[in-house]
Amino acid sequence: MKARELRIGNYLLGYDGKVFAWELIDFETVYNDVDVDEICKPIPLTEEWLLKFGFKGDDKQDKYYDVNSACYLHMDRGGDVVHLYDEDNDNELADCKHVHQLQNLYFALTGEELKTD
Repeated sequence: MKARELRIGNYLLGYDGKVFAWELIDFETVYNDVDVDEICKPIPLTEEWLLKFGFKGDDKQDKYYDVNSACYLHMDRGGDVVHLYDEDNDNELADCKHVHQLQNLYFALTGEELKTD
């Protein structure tokens, strides 16, 4: 995982096994595209995390989660990838495997931070 993928507030897993919010943004670290794998690792995006962020499931449609009125999320049956779709056309817009990726995508689309309940 590269430093440029992260934003302040992204949730990551420290090597002590605890979840923490990323606070370190250093121009040199980002500019040099430093690997941050030595200090933390990404958190796999699971149904538990979607629920923590306040998404609601729709069991009738194989676990879709509302993002907003124009998009929805769908978790693969294996539970390791979440796909973002355009609700009007059912076009896949993006996919995420990790919590920080969903946080960044959500912010890019809405201008708001995803927060845990």
